[in-house]
Amino acid sequence: MTASDLIAEVQQAGGQIHTDGEHLYLMAPDPLPIELRERLRERKAEILAELRQRQAEYEAAQQIRCMREKGTVPEHYSAITICSHCGPVPIFPGVPETVEGCVWCFNRVKGLPMPRVRQRRFRPVVMGRTVAGVQVCIDGDKGERA
Repeated sequence: MTASDLIAEVQQAGGQIHTDGEHLYLMAPDPLPIELRERLRERKAEILAELRQRQAEYEAAQQIRCMREKGTVPEHYSAITICSHCGPVPIFPGVPETVEGCVWCFNRVKGLPMPRVRQRRFRPVVMGRTVAGVQVCIDGDKGERA
């Protein structure tokens, strides 16, 4: 059983685990079974590491959200998709070439800045991206015009 499994077991029992550095705090509406409490004590270091990792991932996601709200393209957004509402937008790899909605739709709806993706014609050796048959680049990409 992993640390994640133990955390999930506590949550399924209606409890929560909190940390303030090196200590774990359990909050539950009913007392947790003794066996579960013993397993938590035995795996305390792993649970602390898991909770720290989750916190770091959450903070990174919040930083990315703040960047997007300012209209700044996160560095790992190296792909381009065509959103049915926003048009061509930078996105993280693995997203389909066309989508019905994207992470930038939140900016569009709230009137926040949106990154511009311009269509340009590039020589074949230039790092343009082809999306749905059109070569595009994000503002700031260095490219040679044909």
